Amino acid sequence: MSHTSVMYQRSAANGILPIRSPVRLRKPKSGRSEVLARLRTSYSNAARAFLHHRTEEAHTLVEEAFELLHPPSSQQNDQLASHRRKWDILRITLETTLYTTPLDGSAAASKRTKMLESIAQSSASKFAGSNEWSAPRSPSRSNYHPLRSSSIEEPSLLLPPSLLGTLHTRSLILFTPSSDSPSSRYLPATVLVALVLASLKLDCPQVGRGMIEDWLANRDPLGSSVSNENMQEEREGYDKVMEVYCLHVLPRLNDWDYAKDFLDSEMEMTSAKRQELASTLASHHAKSLLPPSPRHGQLHNIDASVSGSSGAPTPRAVSPAPSSVSSHTAVPNSRPNGISASPISPTTPRARYPGANPLTSALASNTIAIPPPAPSIVAQPSPPQHPTVVQLLKAVLVPYLRRLNAPVVMLAIILSIVGLVTRFGRKPKGTGSGAEMARRRLTGGPGVWRRLIDAVKMSGRGLV
Repeated sequence: MSHTSVMYQRSAANGILPIRSPVRLRKPKSGRSEVLARLRTSYSNAARAFLHHRTEEAHTLVEEAFELLHPPSSQQNDQLASHRRKWDILRITLETTLYTTPLDGSAAASKRTKMLESIAQSSASKFAGSNEWSAPRSPSRSNYHPLRSSSIEEPSLLLPPSLLGTLHTRSLILFTPSSDSPSSRYLPATVLVALVLASLKLDCPQVGRGMIEDWLANRDPLGSSVSNENMQEEREGYDKVMEVYCLHVLPRLNDWDYAKDFLDSEMEMTSAKRQELASTLASHHAKSLLPPSPRHGQLHNIDASVSGSSGAPTPRAVSPAPSSVSSHTAVPNSRPNGISASPISPTTPRARYPGANPLTSALASNTIAIPPPAPSIVAQPSPPQHPTVVQLLKAVLVPYLRRLNAPVVMLAIILSIVGLVTRFGRKPKGTGSGAEMARRRLTGGPGVWRRLIDAVKMSGRGLV
């Protein structure tokens, strides 16, 4: 539509002549209420498309929404704050699911390549023209752009730590005010939980630990908010982050002792919430020490037999080692507060990588797909395996032995052994036949205490 106005000028000789002027009419700007209504409607449609596995439609709606969402101009919450959180969580979940979805063919690979390229382009060029913004660098990586080529057939072209670093940096840029440099201080707790759960889904718990510890080192303490509603929201978000950190991230790294020590030294949660997390952590630790159930072993044997009968081994997804290690140390603040919060129980899905065989996904689920040519396999029942005495003693005594001083324990053991050797190494005193030695052993000589009593009695009777 051309926004030009047509003006008419009357001439004495030629009558009326149309003259087109180059003046353009301004387009009406959409109001803030119209933007909010559009974001609200688009979010419902995008969430519905994502739940029904229409990834193209959901991804298109997400891109259109972030054309309207920009970083805040100040530290005060504006009307778009809640929409930034919801849309960013949906975008993180969508892109993580897209990354972990197995490829069914060349069409699916091309489709996912275009979507992943848009991730890199949006994170690299959205704020490239602004002088106020510069993407921060990771402590261990100088480049957050995971896509080096238009093809993702090779897994090395798109590593999970690189993708997680890109998502984390993009969220920092989205929530940090325009006047400041990107910092995790402004990152909402709900968005941080979504990023950490994505790292667990991609089997990179060390990256998620670095995100949480960076957030703990830079965030404002609880109670700094003026509004009671914001204070309650901050407390609930903090409790969610602590639950994911202590019950999911640290146990995945087998750092049970550090998780227990962290909960013991944490002072910002309520005592009830802290005790609940500590008891849940102890229960999970006790379950991890038990041997695997017989049902799990039977399923594993059936998987192996099915793979052997089909003639081709089932490919296994290899998890790359995380390359980003946080330089921060999670030190809980020491400001107690007395507001309770509701716990969450986020699930930790299994990690799947691009290029995985569809048979792997089928065998990883509860239903086991057996090829028709293969003979029917009947799993023989095996007796339940109970923990041995050594395992039980180890589970009970090891926590107490760790608290004792090692040199003192070793000295006590050495002295006990020396005493036993000295006691059994003594030779019997006196000479004589075997009958005399047996008689002397049976009768027994008077001891020191007996002699002392006899001396007292004799002195009392005047015999001494």
